[in-house]
Amino acid sequence: MAQAQHYATQYREMEVKTADQFELVLLLYKGAAQHLSRAKNHILQKDIENRLKALNKAAAMIGELQTALDFEKGGEIAASLNQLYSYMLNRVWIANSKQDSAPIDEVLTLLSTLQSAWEQARIEYKSKPPGAHLEKHGPQLVATAQAATR
Repeated sequence: MAQAQHYATQYREMEVKTADQFELVLLLYKGAAQHLSRAKNHILQKDIENRLKALNKAAAMIGELQTALDFEKGGEIAASLNQLYSYMLNRVWIANSKQDSAPIDEVLTLLSTLQSAWEQARIEYKSKPPGAHLEKHGPQLVATAQAATR
């Protein structure tokens, strides 16, 4: 069992080291959602210690997304994402303090929406030859990508 965890950890480390900016953001969205789902289960099981650990990990990932925002390049999009991430962090702390899964469900929905948008943006960005995305999507796509990553 310990060996399997070791290999899983090595795989995740390699995945992060080789990820592009889109993939890094997606990894954070997915990781936060996984930890939030675990926290929901821990709330049902009344497992306070593991609930707190899972919520702290999810909050750290959402906080990392917020920290990575580039307000100069991202403008209004970065400001909107900043507000959304702050809201999500607040909901995570409410879920913890009230031991309630409803705020977690709300954050999971928001993360899913953002993840879908990033996946679509990544597909569009990668499907174009270098520089072509600028002609079709203009500054909006670039600002969106740069707002969520550094």
